[in-house]
Amino acid sequence: MATHGNRESAQKLGDKVVSSGKETLEELRAKVRERFKENPVLYTGVAATAGFLVGGGLLSGTTLRLLRRSLILALQLTVVPVLLDRMREAIVEQMP
Repeated sequence: MATHGNRESAQKLGDKVVSSGKETLEELRAKVRERFKENPVLYTGVAATAGFLVGGGLLSGTTLRLLRRSLILALQLTVVPVLLDRMREAIVEQMP
């Protein structure tokens, strides 16, 4: 009979844990939905990034091409304007 009592206690404890877990999960879902509604682009980007990483995309050829092109674009947007400004200044200084 002691074993039966232990089973009932374990069952009750298990039911409480499951019930508590369901409530916590529902609260978490509600919070995630609220935050997603506030900033859907951010969370869509996070989900896409997570899927990309989990899918093994980090070390793929596509990633390397994307990084290479991003670096080239960043250099074009930062270095080229500085060089053009310096060239303009040098030309203006040479003019009488």
